[in-house]
Amino acid sequence: MFGGLRTINQLFEIPCHEYTPELQIRLLGIELSQLQEPILNIGAGKEGKLVRFLRENGCEAYGIDKFCETDGYMHRADWLSFSFEANTWGTVISHMAFSNHFRHHHLRRDGQPRQYAEKYMEILHSIKHAGSFYYAPGLPFIEDLLPAEQFAVRRTPVIPGKDDQSSWFGYPYAAQVTVYR
Repeated sequence: MFGGLRTINQLFEIPCHEYTPELQIRLLGIELSQLQEPILNIGAGKEGKLVRFLRENGCEAYGIDKFCETDGYMHRADWLSFSFEANTWGTVISHMAFSNHFRHHHLRRDGQPRQYAEKYMEILHSIKHAGSFYYAPGLPFIEDLLPAEQFAVRRTPVIPGKDDQSSWFGYPYAAQVTVYR
């Protein structure tokens, strides 16, 4: 019945990397002047559009993606195998990439939620004091477990006017986790 759909390539392409940098920044609630450097974009997309945009605006920005070509500021890597060194990044950004996959694995019976949870914590530990991890969609099932004395979570509704962003099945939100340790 659905066999013919597999021949339509557009249904199986990953469009996330095609979002404009301006849209990503707006949805994530980012103020460029507030970003700490260096900046790492996880799941930057083949072309690294957000990374290029940030660099064009005077930011020291880098990206990783398993489909990009490695050059001076983009590195071909998978986020689960990439080593996030402690206290390295001022800001980490991942729009519709890492957290989207984390949610997927959290819900799957045969998923790898533990591997994603460990990598999530590794990412947080790679962020310098007072730096932030911006991502969407939000991850309430792990954000609610973060110690308040070490991390501050800010949730920005993706749908304007919707304030109840805390429930798993609630409206989608973007998260900013700021590191205080």
